[in-house]
Amino acid sequence: MDRGLPVVLGALLGAALLPSLMHVPASKQASSSSQLAPPRRSLPPRGASASLLRASIGTQGGYNASSAVQEKKRGCVPKKELAYDRCFCTFPADEPHKRRSNRGWEQFHQTLCRDARKAAGIDVVWYGDSITEAWRGTSIGMVSDRAEGVPRVWNSLFVAKGNTTKTSYLALGISGDQTQHLLGRLESCELQHAPELQPKIIILAIGTNNLGAGCTSHETNLGVQKVVKTVKRLRPKAKIVLLGLLPRALRSSTGSLELATNIFSRRLIEVNQGMKILAKEDSNNILYIDAWDIFNGSASSSKVSAIPRSLMPDFLHPSAEGHRLWGERIKQAVDNVLSRDSQPQ
Repeated sequence: MDRGLPVVLGALLGAALLPSLMHVPASKQASSSSQLAPPRRSLPPRGASASLLRASIGTQGGYNASSAVQEKKRGCVPKKELAYDRCFCTFPADEPHKRRSNRGWEQFHQTLCRDARKAAGIDVVWYGDSITEAWRGTSIGMVSDRAEGVPRVWNSLFVAKGNTTKTSYLALGISGDQTQHLLGRLESCELQHAPELQPKIIILAIGTNNLGAGCTSHETNLGVQKVVKTVKRLRPKAKIVLLGLLPRALRSSTGSLELATNIFSRRLIEVNQGMKILAKEDSNNILYIDAWDIFNGSASSSKVSAIPRSLMPDFLHPSAEGHRLWGERIKQAVDNVLSRDSQPQ
């Protein structure tokens, strides 16, 4: 027998079996080899209930928000829109997921659980990520330089003389959290298993880290929607104050918010559009608060500019002064809600 024949037969057999062994159809092998995104669980498509309006939204930060094409894609944005060299949007934004691989996260989560369980009588609970945790002066429970001065602002606005209404507040935020992480916290001991915690108002500030990880605005909006739905299910009597995402930019940039140069601006605007619609659909129970104009470097939200470093030194986390301006707006809105609800029907 020709010695080359077994080699040829082996090669043919291998070519026939390789696709099935890899569980990749032969017709798709070429396209699969070009997909460099990290592994991701299957994300089911959503129907019309998750769709967002494209027109008649108005403007935000100087952009005609109605002209922005709203994505309907789940998962990751194109590589050119990533903040890092790969996409980290590896978990569905609308499914609970705890960051148990981060030991510091789990320990701090348990600290917040203890705070929640002994928070009987608290009027307002504020859930979020690092921007919310900064009110405590920490990042995942450790003292944070970037939050310097922020706890003093918290005390002046929500604890001491500045809190003339005597409304009690509790901040429960964890640095780096995305919507799915907050869902995991809410459905455990930070809300569901904290029966003494029965606030009148629940403030939600979540979603910017989904965008930072490379998630599309649609993916992020699905997460925000699920967070709101979960809060309504667990505390149906509480009013929800939904905070619009703050403008952000890459640390290495000039802080410009121009759509052409800022990889976040379009998605931020689209997520905030989704929040507005969500609040409008249940205006008796959800209030949307936008603070884009505070951080866009202009006294008017109709003018595009850059983020002032005095208010947001790293173009992501507000400074103490940024927190003060932001907090004053939120506190006024909370006072209005409580005042309205206290009026006889």
